[in-house]
Parts: sequence; structure tokens; C-alpha cells
Amino acid sequence: MKLPYLAKPHDYTVLAADFIPANELIGSTHIQDPDIGLVELVLGAFLTHSQAPNCMLNTRRRIWSLWCTEDIYENEVLTINKILYGLEPV
Repeated sequence: MKLPYLAKPHDYTVLAADFIPANELIGSTHIQDPDIGLVELVLGAFLTHSQAPNCMLNTRRRIWSLWCTEDIYENEVLTINKILYGLEPV
């Protein structure tokens, strides 16, 4: 699997570089630091909010990871429901 990439015609959005099967780990999005709080990593910073997302976040210890919940095809936008995770939908 190629890593997702940022499209920038008018805004930054994370797109699938090629097909990503459902239940695939994509990468880390955030780190929960006990001293400074939630640290947003590059992948997490550019995720798109959706009420019908194709990805979800999972936390293990202090690391938040992005997982596909359905098949995602090349050039499809990776989305999460930011409200479910207490993140600000922008």
C-alpha cells in the first residue's frame, strides 16, 4: 500500500494513493501527551470530517491510529467523524 497523500488544489485533504482494503491500518494521527495534551500529527491534521466516514480512530495506550472501515479506492478522500472523538470539525 502506498501512503496516503495530500491534495492541494484549493485545500489540504488526505487522499488514498491506491486501493486500501477495509480494516487496514493507515497510520498514527495523534499522541496523547500527559503534560501538554493531545498532539496532532500530520495525518491527523488533514483528515476530513464526515457524518458518513470511511475511517475510524482507535487508541492504544497514548497513540491514536487511523483504520479503514470500508474499502477505499485510489484518489478517494479519507474521512472520520471528528465529533465522535472530541475533535473540531473544520
